[in-house]
Amino acid sequence: MKNLIKLMLITMILISMNSCLFAPEGEEDVPTYTDRVIVMNIDGTEQEVFSCMRGYPVAMNDNKRFIICNEDLLIWDMESHKSTKYLTWIDVDYLKYLDGIETIGVSYDDNYIAFTSENSLYCLDLETKEYEQITSGYHDEFPKFGIDNRIYFSRKDSENDNYKLMSIEKDGNDHQQICQSEEMITHIFPGQADSSVVYFVSNRLYFNKVLIGTGISTMLYELPHTLGIISRNNDDQYFSFSSYQQHHFLFNTITNTMQTYLYPPITDNSYSKILPNQKVAVTKTLWGSAKLRLWDIDNDTQIGDEIIIEDTREGGSKYILFHS
Repeated sequence: MKNLIKLMLITMILISMNSCLFAPEGEEDVPTYTDRVIVMNIDGTEQEVFSCMRGYPVAMNDNKRFIICNEDLLIWDMESHKSTKYLTWIDVDYLKYLDGIETIGVSYDDNYIAFTSENSLYCLDLETKEYEQITSGYHDEFPKFGIDNRIYFSRKDSENDNYKLMSIEKDGNDHQQICQSEEMITHIFPGQADSSVVYFVSNRLYFNKVLIGTGISTMLYELPHTLGIISRNNDDQYFSFSSYQQHHFLFNTITNTMQTYLYPPITDNSYSKILPNQKVAVTKTLWGSAKLRLWDIDNDTQIGDEIIIEDTREGGSKYILFHS
C-alpha cells in the first residue's frame, strides 16, 4: 500500500453470513467462524478487506502486518495479502481472553511475541519461528512487552489468594515481582514515556499505577462500569476507557482526573480507542454499517463527517486497532 495505514477495523461475521474454513486434510473437518478485517486510512480511504480465521486481532508496530490470535498465530501481510502460520505444535491460551483484553504481547521491534500456553509463559522468535518456555508451574496470563524489552505479565497466586504483576527477561532470566493485587490483573501497560512505571487494571474496574522497585501500587480511579476496550496515547498522558455504554471515559495521568466525552451520548452502543495524536475514533457496534467518528478530546467535539464503513453492512464492527 502506498499510503500509511492508520486504522484496522475488525468485523466479526458469523459463519451463516460468510464462507467457512476447514481443518487440514487428515483432520476432522470442523467449520470455523471467519472474521473480516477492514484496513483503511484514518479518513476512510483505501479500504481493503481480509477474510481471516476467527481469533483476536493484534496490530504489529511496523504498520504493515497484523496478527490473528487463535490456537496458532497467523500473521497477515497487508501488502501481499498472505498469512504465515506460527505455533502449529502448541496451543495458545487465546480462548481465555475477555473482550478487549489481548492475550499476547508484541515487542516494540516486532521480533518477538510473548504468549501463554496452559498458563505457562513462552517467547516466540519470529525470525527463527522457534519458541522457548520461560515460566512453568505457575498460572501466568496477559503478557506485554515494555520498551526495555522485558515481558510484564499477570500471575495468579492460588496459595495466597491474590494476583501478582511480574516481569521477566525474554530469555527467562531475572524473574521479578513488581507488586500484588487482591483482584485479577488483566490489562497491563508498561510505561512508554517512563519505563519505571507500569499501569494496570484490576477486576476490570480499577485503574492502577505502580513505580517499579517500590512494590506498592496506587489506585488512580475506580470506574463506574465494567471495562471493555482500553487504549492510550504514545506519552501515556491519556488513557481511554470504553465501557460498552454510550459514555466513554478519558483519564489524564498528569492531572489525575477523569472526564467523559461524546456527550450528549451517541444513541448506539459503541467502542472507542485513542489515537497517538490524542484524537479518539468511535465505531458503532450494532447491526448495520459501522460508523467511524473522530473526536477532538480538548474541545469535546466531532472532527469532520461521520465515515460509513460499507464493507461491514452485514454486521457491526467489534474491534478497532490504531497505529500512527
